[in-house]
Amino acid sequence: MNRKYLIPIAGCLVVAVAIAWRCKIATGDQSHPMVDASARAAPHPSAVPTTTAALPASIQVDRSKREMMRDVLTNLNHQPIEFYGRVIDQYDMPVGDAEVDGQIIYNTGAAAGVEKPTTVTDANGYFQFEGFSGRTLDFTVTKPGYQFTPEGDAFDYTRLKSEEKRHHPDPKNPVVVRMWKLQGAETLVHGGKVIRIVPDGTPVEIDFQARKIVKSGGDLIIALEHPRYPRGTLPVPRYDWVADIKIINGGFIEATQRIDNMLLAPEEGYVPSLRMSMPASRQDWTTNGTKNVYAKTRGNVYSKLVINIECSAMEDTSYVQLTWWVNPSGSRNLEYDPAKQVKK
Repeated sequence: MNRKYLIPIAGCLVVAVAIAWRCKIATGDQSHPMVDASARAAPHPSAVPTTTAALPASIQVDRSKREMMRDVLTNLNHQPIEFYGRVIDQYDMPVGDAEVDGQIIYNTGAAAGVEKPTTVTDANGYFQFEGFSGRTLDFTVTKPGYQFTPEGDAFDYTRLKSEEKRHHPDPKNPVVVRMWKLQGAETLVHGGKVIRIVPDGTPVEIDFQARKIVKSGGDLIIALEHPRYPRGTLPVPRYDWVADIKIINGGFIEATQRIDNMLLAPEEGYVPSLRMSMPASRQDWTTNGTKNVYAKTRGNVYSKLVINIECSAMEDTSYVQLTWWVNPSGSRNLEYDPAKQVKK
Protein backbone atom coordinates (compact mmCIF):
# COMPACT_ATOMS: atom_id res chain seq x y z
CA MET A 1 0.00 0.00 0.00
CA ASN A 2 1.14 3.49 -0.79
CA ARG A 3 2.84 5.11 2.27
CA LYS A 4 0.90 8.34 1.81
CA TYR A 5 -2.36 6.52 2.70
CA LEU A 6 -1.02 4.79 5.81
CA ILE A 7 -0.83 7.90 8.03
CA PRO A 8 -4.52 8.99 7.60
CA ILE A 9 -5.75 5.45 8.11
CA ALA A 10 -3.70 5.05 11.28
CA GLY A 11 -5.02 8.37 12.60
CA CYS A 12 -8.63 7.25 12.06
CA LEU A 13 -7.99 4.00 13.93
CA VAL A 14 -6.57 5.89 16.92
CA VAL A 15 -9.60 8.21 17.07
CA ALA A 16 -12.00 5.26 16.82
CA VAL A 17 -10.29 3.42 19.67
CA ALA A 18 -10.38 6.56 21.86
CA ILE A 19 -14.11 7.07 21.22
CA ALA A 20 -14.86 3.44 22.04
CA TRP A 21 -12.84 3.64 25.26
CA ARG A 22 -14.65 6.82 26.45
CA CYS A 23 -18.05 5.29 25.68
CA LYS A 24 -17.14 2.22 27.69
CA ILE A 25 -16.22 4.41 30.68
CA ALA A 26 -19.39 6.52 30.41
CA THR A 27 -21.76 3.51 30.24
CA GLY A 28 -19.85 1.26 32.64
CA ASP A 29 -18.59 -2.22 31.88
CA GLN A 30 -21.77 -4.28 32.23
CA SER A 31 -19.82 -7.54 32.00
CA HIS A 32 -17.39 -6.86 34.85
CA PRO A 33 -17.65 -9.94 37.10
CA MET A 34 -16.88 -8.01 40.36
CA VAL A 35 -19.71 -5.43 40.09
CA ASP A 36 -23.16 -6.25 41.47
CA ALA A 37 -25.99 -5.16 39.19
CA SER A 38 -28.11 -3.84 42.03
CA ALA A 39 -25.20 -1.71 43.24
CA ARG A 40 -24.88 -0.18 39.79
CA ALA A 41 -28.60 0.52 39.59
CA ALA A 42 -28.80 2.20 43.02
CA PRO A 43 -25.54 3.98 43.92
CA HIS A 44 -24.98 4.98 47.55
CA PRO A 45 -26.10 8.57 48.30
CA SER A 46 -22.56 9.40 49.38
CA ALA A 47 -21.35 8.83 45.83
CA VAL A 48 -22.00 12.47 44.93
CA PRO A 49 -18.72 12.89 42.99
CA THR A 50 -20.12 10.68 40.16
CA THR A 51 -22.68 13.46 39.60
CA THR A 52 -20.28 16.39 39.77
CA ALA A 53 -17.34 14.79 38.01
CA ALA A 54 -18.56 15.99 34.62
CA LEU A 55 -19.13 19.58 35.90
CA PRO A 56 -16.55 22.31 35.34
CA ALA A 57 -14.03 22.62 38.18
CA SER A 58 -15.20 26.15 39.08
CA ILE A 59 -18.78 24.94 39.62
CA GLN A 60 -17.57 22.04 41.75
CA VAL A 61 -15.56 24.45 43.92
CA ASP A 62 -18.52 26.84 44.31
CA ARG A 63 -20.79 23.99 45.30
CA SER A 64 -18.24 22.70 47.77
CA LYS A 65 -17.95 26.17 49.35
CA ARG A 66 -21.72 26.43 49.69
CA GLU A 67 -21.92 23.03 51.35
CA MET A 68 -19.10 23.92 53.72
CA MET A 69 -20.77 27.21 54.62
CA ARG A 70 -24.07 25.46 55.26
CA ASP A 71 -22.35 22.93 57.52
CA VAL A 72 -20.61 25.73 59.45
CA LEU A 73 -23.86 27.65 59.95
CA THR A 74 -25.76 24.53 60.95
CA ASN A 75 -23.16 23.28 63.42
CA LEU A 76 -21.89 26.56 64.86
CA ASN A 77 -24.49 29.26 64.26
CA HIS A 78 -27.71 27.37 65.02
CA GLN A 79 -27.51 26.73 68.75
CA PRO A 80 -30.07 25.80 71.44
CA ILE A 81 -31.46 28.93 73.06
CA GLU A 82 -32.40 29.14 76.70
CA PHE A 83 -32.83 32.39 78.59
CA TYR A 84 -33.79 33.12 82.18
CA GLY A 85 -34.63 36.66 83.26
CA ARG A 86 -36.26 38.72 85.97
CA VAL A 87 -37.93 42.10 85.52
CA ILE A 88 -37.70 44.66 88.33
CA ASP A 89 -38.40 48.40 88.58
CA GLN A 90 -36.24 51.30 89.80
CA TYR A 91 -37.16 50.43 93.38
CA ASP A 92 -35.97 46.81 92.88
CA MET A 93 -39.56 45.60 93.07
CA PRO A 94 -40.63 42.73 90.78
CA VAL A 95 -42.77 43.59 87.78
CA GLY A 96 -45.34 40.86 87.28
CA ASP A 97 -47.69 40.31 84.35
CA ALA A 98 -45.38 42.12 81.91
CA GLU A 99 -45.36 40.93 78.30
CA VAL A 100 -41.97 39.81 76.98
CA ASP A 101 -41.72 39.71 73.19
CA GLY A 102 -38.68 37.82 71.94
CA GLN A 103 -36.84 37.97 68.63
CA ILE A 104 -34.70 34.97 67.79
CA ILE A 105 -32.53 35.40 64.70
CA TYR A 106 -31.60 32.13 63.02
CA ASN A 107 -29.54 31.15 59.99
CA THR A 108 -28.92 27.47 59.32
CA GLY A 109 -27.46 27.95 55.88
CA ALA A 110 -30.58 26.36 54.42
CA ALA A 111 -33.04 28.78 56.06
CA ALA A 112 -32.85 32.14 57.78
CA GLY A 113 -35.33 34.39 59.52
CA VAL A 114 -36.70 35.64 62.83
CA GLU A 115 -38.81 33.67 65.28
CA LYS A 116 -40.96 35.72 67.67
CA PRO A 117 -41.87 33.90 70.87
CA THR A 118 -43.90 35.66 73.56
CA THR A 119 -44.22 35.05 77.28
CA VAL A 120 -45.39 36.85 80.44
CA THR A 121 -43.57 37.47 83.73
CA ASP A 122 -44.87 35.73 86.84
CA ALA A 123 -45.78 37.50 90.07
CA ASN A 124 -42.10 37.69 91.05
CA GLY A 125 -41.00 39.09 87.68
CA TYR A 126 -39.43 35.87 86.36
CA PHE A 127 -39.65 34.70 82.75
CA GLN A 128 -37.84 32.30 80.46
CA PHE A 129 -37.46 31.18 76.87
CA GLU A 130 -36.72 27.50 76.18
CA GLY A 131 -36.89 25.00 73.33
CA PHE A 132 -35.68 27.33 70.58
CA SER A 133 -32.59 27.37 68.38
CA GLY A 134 -30.86 30.24 66.64
CA ARG A 135 -28.00 32.71 66.63
CA THR A 136 -29.16 35.68 68.73
CA LEU A 137 -31.93 36.50 71.20
CA ASP A 138 -33.31 39.96 71.85
CA PHE A 139 -36.55 41.02 73.50
CA THR A 140 -38.70 43.93 74.61
CA VAL A 141 -40.80 44.17 77.77
CA THR A 142 -44.07 46.10 77.95
CA LYS A 143 -46.57 46.87 80.67
CA PRO A 144 -48.93 49.84 81.05
CA GLY A 145 -47.48 52.43 83.42
CA TYR A 146 -43.88 51.30 82.87
CA GLN A 147 -41.06 52.09 80.46
CA PHE A 148 -38.62 49.42 79.36
CA THR A 149 -35.06 50.68 79.95
CA PRO A 150 -32.61 48.28 78.27
CA GLU A 151 -28.93 49.13 78.42
CA GLY A 152 -27.20 46.09 76.89
CA ASP A 153 -27.12 44.49 73.47
CA ALA A 154 -28.78 41.32 72.25
CA PHE A 155 -27.66 37.95 73.64
CA ASP A 156 -25.44 35.86 71.36
CA TYR A 157 -25.50 32.06 71.35
CA THR A 158 -23.63 31.42 68.10
CA ARG A 159 -20.32 29.61 68.44
CA LEU A 160 -18.97 31.96 65.81
CA LYS A 161 -18.57 34.36 68.75
CA SER A 162 -15.83 33.84 71.31
CA GLU A 163 -16.67 32.02 74.53
CA GLU A 164 -16.66 35.17 76.67
CA LYS A 165 -19.02 36.97 74.30
CA ARG A 166 -21.61 34.20 74.25
CA HIS A 167 -24.51 34.14 76.69
CA HIS A 168 -24.46 31.26 79.16
CA PRO A 169 -27.93 30.77 80.68
CA ASP A 170 -28.23 29.95 84.36
CA PRO A 171 -31.69 29.40 85.88
CA LYS A 172 -30.21 30.06 89.33
CA ASN A 173 -28.82 33.41 88.22
CA PRO A 174 -31.36 35.08 85.92
CA VAL A 175 -30.52 38.21 83.97
CA VAL A 176 -31.94 41.31 85.69
CA VAL A 177 -34.05 43.42 83.35
CA ARG A 178 -35.04 46.95 84.34
CA MET A 179 -38.29 48.81 83.83
CA TRP A 180 -39.11 52.30 85.03
CA LYS A 181 -42.34 52.82 86.92
CA LEU A 182 -43.55 56.08 85.43
CA GLN A 183 -44.38 58.95 87.76
CA GLY A 184 -46.10 61.04 85.09
CA ALA A 185 -44.44 63.26 82.51
CA GLU A 186 -44.05 66.96 83.23
CA THR A 187 -43.66 69.83 80.78
CA LEU A 188 -40.07 69.87 79.52
CA VAL A 189 -38.23 72.34 77.33
CA HIS A 190 -36.79 70.24 74.51
CA GLY A 191 -34.48 71.56 71.82
CA GLY A 192 -31.10 71.41 70.19
CA LYS A 193 -28.43 73.55 68.60
CA VAL A 194 -25.42 73.05 66.36
CA ILE A 195 -22.75 75.62 67.21
CA ARG A 196 -19.67 76.45 65.16
CA ILE A 197 -16.68 76.94 67.42
CA VAL A 198 -13.10 78.02 66.70
CA PRO A 199 -10.83 75.26 68.08
CA ASP A 200 -8.19 77.55 69.58
CA GLY A 201 -9.25 77.23 73.23
CA THR A 202 -11.37 80.41 73.23
CA PRO A 203 -14.34 79.86 75.62
CA VAL A 204 -17.86 80.17 74.23
CA GLU A 205 -20.87 80.72 76.50
CA ILE A 206 -24.14 79.09 75.51
CA ASP A 207 -27.71 79.54 76.70
CA PHE A 208 -29.20 76.24 75.68
CA GLN A 209 -32.73 77.27 76.59
CA ALA A 210 -32.43 80.34 74.34
CA ARG A 211 -30.51 78.26 71.75
CA LYS A 212 -27.79 80.83 71.18
CA ILE A 213 -24.30 82.01 72.07
CA VAL A 214 -24.35 84.78 74.66
CA LYS A 215 -21.77 87.07 76.25
CA SER A 216 -23.10 86.40 79.75
CA GLY A 217 -26.00 84.85 81.60
CA GLY A 218 -25.72 81.50 79.84
CA ASP A 219 -25.87 77.94 81.09
CA LEU A 220 -22.52 76.49 80.11
CA ILE A 221 -19.11 77.43 78.74
CA ILE A 222 -17.22 75.28 76.28
CA ALA A 223 -13.69 75.60 74.91
CA LEU A 224 -12.34 73.30 72.19
CA GLU A 225 -8.72 73.01 71.18
CA HIS A 226 -6.95 71.07 68.44
CA PRO A 227 -4.46 71.85 65.62
CA ARG A 228 -5.56 72.92 62.15
CA TYR A 229 -4.04 71.94 58.83
CA PRO A 230 -4.17 73.55 55.37
CA ARG A 231 -7.02 72.38 53.21
CA GLY A 232 -6.03 69.56 50.95
CA THR A 233 -3.61 68.02 53.44
CA LEU A 234 -3.59 64.28 52.74
CA PRO A 235 -3.47 62.21 54.69
CA VAL A 236 -4.65 64.24 57.67
CA PRO A 237 -2.45 63.21 60.61
CA ARG A 238 -3.93 62.19 63.90
CA TYR A 239 -3.99 64.96 66.47
CA ASP A 240 -4.84 65.53 70.12
CA TRP A 241 -8.11 67.29 70.78
CA VAL A 242 -9.68 68.37 74.07
CA ALA A 243 -12.96 70.05 75.04
CA ASP A 244 -13.46 71.60 78.47
CA ILE A 245 -17.09 72.18 79.48
CA LYS A 246 -18.30 74.04 82.54
CA ILE A 247 -21.75 74.60 84.02
CA ILE A 248 -22.38 78.10 85.35
CA ASN A 249 -23.65 78.00 88.95
CA GLY A 250 -24.31 74.30 88.72
CA GLY A 251 -22.73 71.06 87.64
CA PHE A 252 -22.71 67.83 85.64
CA ILE A 253 -23.05 64.15 86.34
CA GLU A 254 -21.86 61.88 83.56
CA ALA A 255 -24.47 59.24 82.79
CA THR A 256 -23.95 55.65 81.79
CA GLN A 257 -27.53 55.18 80.60
CA ARG A 258 -28.98 55.75 77.19
CA ILE A 259 -30.57 59.19 76.97
CA ASP A 260 -34.11 57.72 76.81
CA ASN A 261 -33.48 55.94 80.11
CA MET A 262 -32.42 59.08 81.98
CA LEU A 263 -35.77 59.72 83.64
CA LEU A 264 -34.88 61.18 87.05
CA ALA A 265 -32.00 63.56 87.67
CA PRO A 266 -29.86 62.72 90.73
CA GLU A 267 -30.24 65.03 93.69
CA GLU A 268 -26.53 65.21 94.53
CA GLY A 269 -23.09 64.43 93.12
CA TYR A 270 -22.73 67.22 90.54
CA VAL A 271 -19.30 68.55 89.54
CA PRO A 272 -18.76 71.98 87.94
CA SER A 273 -16.85 70.81 84.85
CA LEU A 274 -16.00 67.87 82.65
CA ARG A 275 -13.43 67.19 79.97
CA MET A 276 -13.79 65.33 76.69
CA SER A 277 -10.46 64.43 75.11
CA MET A 278 -8.94 62.22 72.45
CA PRO A 279 -5.15 61.69 72.43
CA ALA A 280 -3.70 60.93 69.02
CA SER A 281 -2.07 57.83 70.52
CA ARG A 282 -5.36 56.09 71.23
CA GLN A 283 -5.95 52.99 69.16
CA ASP A 284 -9.62 53.91 68.70
CA TRP A 285 -8.84 57.52 67.84
CA THR A 286 -11.64 59.49 66.22
CA THR A 287 -12.52 63.10 65.45
CA ASN A 288 -15.74 63.08 67.46
CA GLY A 289 -17.04 62.26 70.91
CA THR A 290 -20.40 62.09 72.67
CA LYS A 291 -21.47 62.25 76.30
CA ASN A 292 -24.84 61.94 77.99
CA VAL A 293 -25.01 64.03 81.16
CA TYR A 294 -27.37 65.22 83.83
CA ALA A 295 -27.05 68.94 84.47
CA LYS A 296 -28.12 71.26 87.26
CA THR A 297 -28.04 74.89 86.19
CA ARG A 298 -28.86 78.32 87.63
CA GLY A 299 -31.89 78.30 89.88
CA ASN A 300 -31.50 74.55 90.55
CA VAL A 301 -33.04 73.63 87.21
CA TYR A 302 -32.48 69.99 86.24
CA SER A 303 -31.98 68.68 82.75
CA LYS A 304 -30.39 65.99 80.65
CA LEU A 305 -28.05 66.75 77.77
CA VAL A 306 -26.37 65.06 74.85
CA ILE A 307 -23.07 66.79 74.07
CA ASN A 308 -21.50 65.89 70.73
CA ILE A 309 -18.11 67.23 69.61
CA GLU A 310 -17.14 67.06 65.93
CA CYS A 311 -13.60 68.22 65.17
CA SER A 312 -12.60 69.39 61.69
CA ALA A 313 -8.86 70.00 61.37
CA MET A 314 -9.04 71.43 57.84
CA GLU A 315 -11.85 73.91 58.52
CA ASP A 316 -11.82 77.25 60.28
CA THR A 317 -14.34 75.96 62.83
CA SER A 318 -15.38 72.71 64.44
CA TYR A 319 -18.83 71.87 65.77
CA VAL A 320 -20.61 71.32 69.04
CA GLN A 321 -24.09 69.84 68.93
CA LEU A 322 -26.25 70.10 72.04
CA THR A 323 -29.59 68.38 72.60
CA TRP A 324 -31.43 69.04 75.85
CA TRP A 325 -34.49 68.23 77.90
CA VAL A 326 -34.97 70.81 80.67
CA ASN A 327 -37.55 70.77 83.46
CA PRO A 328 -37.99 74.48 84.26
CA SER A 329 -40.15 73.76 87.31
CA GLY A 330 -37.16 72.70 89.39
CA SER A 331 -38.40 69.11 89.58
CA ARG A 332 -35.91 66.30 88.95
CA ASN A 333 -38.51 64.44 86.90
CA LEU A 334 -37.23 64.09 83.32
CA GLU A 335 -39.92 61.78 81.96
CA TYR A 336 -40.68 63.07 78.50
CA ASP A 337 -43.99 63.27 76.70
CA PRO A 338 -43.78 65.00 73.27
CA ALA A 339 -47.38 66.19 73.68
CA LYS A 340 -46.33 68.23 76.73
CA GLN A 341 -43.01 69.62 75.51
CA VAL A 342 -42.14 73.30 75.11
CA LYS A 343 -40.09 73.68 71.95
CA LYS A 344 -37.36 76.30 71.92
